[in-house]
Amino acid sequence: MDRLFVKHDGTKIPDALGYMKDYMSDTNGQINYDIFVGCDSQVNSKSTIYSVVIGMHKIVDGIGRGVHIIHTRERDIKLGEDKGAIFKRLWNEVERIVETALYLSENGIDIKDIGTHVDANVKKQYASNMIYDSAIGYLNSLGFKVEGKPYAWAATYAANRYCR
Repeated sequence: MDRLFVKHDGTKIPDALGYMKDYMSDTNGQINYDIFVGCDSQVNSKSTIYSVVIGMHKIVDGIGRGVHIIHTRERDIKLGEDKGAIFKRLWNEVERIVETALYLSENGIDIKDIGTHVDANVKKQYASNMIYDSAIGYLNSLGFKVEGKPYAWAATYAANRYCR
């Protein structure tokens, strides 16, 4: 995976997988982690910006104790706001989630610990619903747990924050 991830403070992480393994290794068997991968995008006047996040959710004695997030941003060609362009942008988000989640699962992160969060709404009145069934089915077929809106916090909130 050729993406440069950074921490919230801007610190560059040249090896995201190594960083994650180090971050999650000092647990003495007391701490577990769930991994979440999400993506969001924003169209501005010149380009489309995609943000992919990886969240490491710390679990101590069955209780969530916060999420450490690393993220990456990528500029791509500007896509319009017509239905076809919206579909393409949303599907590009799904492809980035798949690429990242597969990279993690193929390099030592247990697939059962990886959740994927898609920026697609279950409610039909929203434009993002056009990819909901396809995205959920695709990610499930690859073996990933998957959530869409309103439960997809890694895409809806975390990735959204970094693509603006």
